[in-house]
Amino acid sequence: MWFTVTAGMCILMFYHTAFGSGMLFALVPPLMLVFGYRAFKKAYGDLVQAYDEGDSLVFYKKGKRQRVKLEDIINISYEHMTNPERVTIHARSSGPLGKELAFCPLNKWFPFTQSPIVADLIKRVDQARSVRRGP
Repeated sequence: MWFTVTAGMCILMFYHTAFGSGMLFALVPPLMLVFGYRAFKKAYGDLVQAYDEGDSLVFYKKGKRQRVKLEDIINISYEHMTNPERVTIHARSSGPLGKELAFCPLNKWFPFTQSPIVADLIKRVDQARSVRRGP
């Protein structure tokens, strides 16, 4: 949506500058495109696809695949007051996608609450780590 509106503005501005309007108006839309692209890459560029396979999570990005067992997860960071919501998994060892893997959880019905999927994942990771450590 951002790029469509800005591209439309570019077309209108170039049309008007061709018939004598100011050059400043021709520079603003391309700068907006650059700013929008950079903001989009910062917000969404590092996200991966995540799939739950019971005892592990599988992550995909650009043809690369990484499996992380629940017991090998050191920490789960959940940012639920941001848009988009982000979950960052910190793995014990690095893989093809790295040690920190960020993804967006499925949308929830009630805003400003913790995702039930993330809460369940945190419990399961804690259980897997306690089984690994023993009693």
